[in-house]
Amino acid sequence: MDKKRQAKGLHSIVVFIPTIVVISFFYVLILVSTILINVDTTSMEEANASITECINNINNLQGGSSKLSATAISFAHMPYLPNPEKTLNTGALNSYMSEFNDDSKHPKTILVNLQKYDLDDKTKKLLDEAVNAAYAMAEAQAHAFRLINSISFINLPDDVMKRIPEYDISNELDLTDDEKQKLALELLLNLSYSNNQRIISENTRTATDIITLTSSQKNSEINQRIRLMRGFLWGSILLILISNLLLFVILFKKLVFPINNFSKRIDNNQRLETEHSLYEANHLAIAYNALLDRHKEFENELRNVAENDSLTGLPNRYCYNEFLKIPPEEKSAAVFVLDINNLKFVNDTYGHAKGDELIKNASLCIKKSFLDASNRNCYRVGGDEFIAILENISKDDIDSYIQAFNDFQKEYNVSIAMGYSYTDNIKEVGYEKLVTRADKNMYKNKKECYEHRMENAVC
Repeated sequence: MDKKRQAKGLHSIVVFIPTIVVISFFYVLILVSTILINVDTTSMEEANASITECINNINNLQGGSSKLSATAISFAHMPYLPNPEKTLNTGALNSYMSEFNDDSKHPKTILVNLQKYDLDDKTKKLLDEAVNAAYAMAEAQAHAFRLINSISFINLPDDVMKRIPEYDISNELDLTDDEKQKLALELLLNLSYSNNQRIISENTRTATDIITLTSSQKNSEINQRIRLMRGFLWGSILLILISNLLLFVILFKKLVFPINNFSKRIDNNQRLETEHSLYEANHLAIAYNALLDRHKEFENELRNVAENDSLTGLPNRYCYNEFLKIPPEEKSAAVFVLDINNLKFVNDTYGHAKGDELIKNASLCIKKSFLDASNRNCYRVGGDEFIAILENISKDDIDSYIQAFNDFQKEYNVSIAMGYSYTDNIKEVGYEKLVTRADKNMYKNKKECYEHRMENAVC
């Protein structure tokens, strides 16, 4: 069966690609959330700065008109000091001009500044009314200052009069000085002037409240969006951490741990488990197991070549020597040493093919006679020499083995010299001594075979 089809488990690409896609998506979400948070934060900061500047301008309109009105009334009420010389009240005049010369509080400047802001129609209308009221108050102040300047003993400085707007008082020049002063004061204290002051105060306060409320609502909306984006941001970070954690768990459980287990089993020359891991690890385990199987097959083949005789299939001398290294246990044993007769004659006369045939027939005779269930107790230890070892055997059983051996010699038409040796306790004697005795008996039997030339001799 094809190894690739045998391998089971998730492919690593099935784990990595979706994880990378998910993590990349969350990184994009983090990037977008961060950008939107920065945009909204910057927008809110700029809007708040603009609102603060707008409110400052509105406050300048209200505060400037109030201070100008107060200083103008103070000067109109006492344009000169109550002394015999009737000295100009420069203190009150300078206070007024100080406020008047502040362009940031002039209605014209404030009107230009207010046009820069994105205000709703209601707020614009309130501020327009307030600016118009401020212009009306400025016009009344200019009228009053022109009247004060026309008093016979008062001449306001030229730099003051250049800044005071022109106002036609030709119809009022015939009034007495006291009447002019009284009229100037009335211009700044009459109901119309007071109403303009009220309009400025109420409209600027209402406009400020509207702007503040609108700004607060917009800030609340922006803050809500920022909180939402921060939720996406922290949620994305948390999901990235979870994704990474799951990826690490899968990698360690399905790849790192199995590979670590593989290395331990490889050190112990054991087969690898092919489940509970990623496909690649399973495929590697299957490939290694196949290699291990081939190695064992090759090892078995080498062992078979090294331990077995290729001609007869019997264990060879190497296998016999390895058997002798094993300490024997307390049990009875018999050793049969066997040697093929006339092998050299057959090889020299009929060729080695006939000699090999003789060896095969002799080995079949020996197998039939002595081979036990293990198939490992008969050995070819030389070209024509064999050894058979029988364990847990009684001395009385030996005759039956010899009889069978003689019968099989006739069946396979071979002549084999044989000698044996027996002991009740092989542990005390040892196989080497037993083989030596059997070998001597085999040569004695071989000599008897040649001397008597008996085909049916016990060999």
